[in-house]
Amino acid sequence: MVASIIFVLNARYFVQTNDSQPVGASSFVSAAARSLKEAGHHIYFVLMRHDLDLLAPHLDVGDFEETGTISVGYNFGMNASEIKAVFQDIEHLVKVELPARPAWFWHQSLVFLKFQPPHTPGSVTCHAPFVVEVERTLGNQGAISAFNGGQSKLDFLRREQSAGLNSLIRNDELWSWEFSSLQTHLLKSFGVPQHRLLKIPSHLSSSSFKHVRTTPMCFESDRPLSAEATTFFTAAARNDGFKALGDLILAHDYLIERKIRCCLEIFVGDRENDRARESLNRLVTSEQSKFVSILPRLPQDELLRRMTLYALHRAIFVFPSLYETYGLTAVQASLCGLPVLLRNEESRIGCLSDLKDAITFKGGYTNLAKAMTEAQKLSDLPRTTLQDEGNLAAVIQSHLVLAT
Repeated sequence: MVASIIFVLNARYFVQTNDSQPVGASSFVSAAARSLKEAGHHIYFVLMRHDLDLLAPHLDVGDFEETGTISVGYNFGMNASEIKAVFQDIEHLVKVELPARPAWFWHQSLVFLKFQPPHTPGSVTCHAPFVVEVERTLGNQGAISAFNGGQSKLDFLRREQSAGLNSLIRNDELWSWEFSSLQTHLLKSFGVPQHRLLKIPSHLSSSSFKHVRTTPMCFESDRPLSAEATTFFTAAARNDGFKALGDLILAHDYLIERKIRCCLEIFVGDRENDRARESLNRLVTSEQSKFVSILPRLPQDELLRRMTLYALHRAIFVFPSLYETYGLTAVQASLCGLPVLLRNEESRIGCLSDLKDAITFKGGYTNLAKAMTEAQKLSDLPRTTLQDEGNLAAVIQSHLVLAT
């Protein structure tokens, strides 16, 4: 059965590097779309671009016939019925190619669910943290810091997330696909029926990316891997209150002061937006810079290539986040054979259930430093291997395409 599937995602999540390799959570969308296309289905992308200068939604079909990609300019001050009409126009465009109702896949787009055309099947990955849960876990001030905004931003996000949840709860044709049981349990507690909650198998959400790069990316600060020194490294989309990357720098400094042989690499942000790296570099002294590299975020194929290479040396992937609905990069590191160090179950880390052999620590940077110290002493670091079984396209078809 051939179907049309429309992937909707925030354009800023679909960041691409200069060599057109997607980065971050949108890589899962790319992998899912590729699998479905190889299975013979029609795939389309709708990229939502937030633009405060627009007075009405702007639909840009561009080279839609060639790429299947449509851009929608919008802002939350617009009339909701006008935005909904744009999605109906998109549905009509797709039906021209395949006269059957398309299925919608809303990636990290809970706030857009209210625009889903009526009587059409679809699914959503909420993925992003829920304000009410972050406030419960970190407190109000902790949530404000984590979301990088003031109380008004927090109130706005809470309101939009509540509206999206109501759409998900009421619409029997909408399924929720989540990267972790943390999210499925939360959604169930919010009132989403159990039979419409699905957890994407970890090995499919993390290992379906292909190594396509033949020439490795190089940075001026690249240093050769050492058999004696331990390389600690991490990767993140941004430097915010969730990621706790500053804790990692402080913990590494603790090790250097004690003459422990190690270095630290942090891949964050992208080449065009270096604010995240600038804020972290301010924490690194000139003396520490001999051992610390703050580098641009890597596209998925390069990240996996490096992880596979680092797994052959003394390297540990560190995931210092206070709160993560999944932890895609931590599972990828594990799949590549790297030991993983992350906060324990007292934190809200969704990948913990998948990484049963991970090295864990409690609390802030002091405990992280102690855990790093102990981990680098081990000659045989614990490693977790997830079985790469199944087919991503088959899993999606069984829950989404067959609904059409």
